[in-house]
Amino acid sequence: AGKNSDMEKITALFQFVSQQIRYTGITSEENAPGYEPHDVDQTFERRHGVCRDKAALLVAMLRIAGFKAYPVLFMSGTPKDKEVPNIYFNHAIAGVEKADGEYILMDPTFETTTELFPGYLAGDSFLAAKPDGDTLRTAPAEKAEGKSCCCDRQKSSGKKNKRQADNAAQASNADLDGFVEYVVKALVDFPEDVKVASVPAKDGRMISIVCRPGDRGKIIGKKGKTIMALRALVAGAAGRLQDRVTVEVMDDENEVKN
Repeated sequence: AGKNSDMEKITALFQFVSQQIRYTGITSEENAPGYEPHDVDQTFERRHGVCRDKAALLVAMLRIAGFKAYPVLFMSGTPKDKEVPNIYFNHAIAGVEKADGEYILMDPTFETTTELFPGYLAGDSFLAAKPDGDTLRTAPAEKAEGKSCCCDRQKSSGKKNKRQADNAAQASNADLDGFVEYVVKALVDFPEDVKVASVPAKDGRMISIVCRPGDRGKIIGKKGKTIMALRALVAGAAGRLQDRVTVEVMDDENEVKN
């Protein structure tokens, strides 16, 4: 209610699903787990689900609002080869088909998401689950802009490159900080005491984690395996945005814990 433009309506529905439906990250199915979402009314009533459940609910709500929405199979990681048949995807999001056949992609998985589509997923492969099928596509790095002539593009290239860099940095900060906070809070006994902050560091930035002393071991893990895995994920995502980001667990005196 009170939303006039299509983007306002889409954003409102996205924010409801992303923020009000809790991501559990756990699947209980024994037969073909990870492929079929639960009924959307069940996800809505229980207020929780995994990525495919949240995506299916968002698609249902968008369709009720009059949009051509579809579940989207997503491959986070190395892009797929269009010439090699492969049915494997590792993520589920939602998409609204526009008049030109392109898609507005939305990933409502995490409650801390600040925008429709996180920048670190740009360049990955996706397939819209349409009844008549669709072609394998690549997630765009930025919104499409209006057409211009060669001379216009040359004159604006410097500003455009700077804008792309600024957008990438903003996406990296918001998405990666939120991702780290979400993961850490799921690991510890006292998530309410977890503090995640982004600070400048040599050749990039550092995401610092402060928590209760008894929870540090849960974040670091046996032989440091948990924190090393988290660092690898963050570094990989930041690398796609040409950024360098480290993750460190710190005590109240800011002494880095390895």
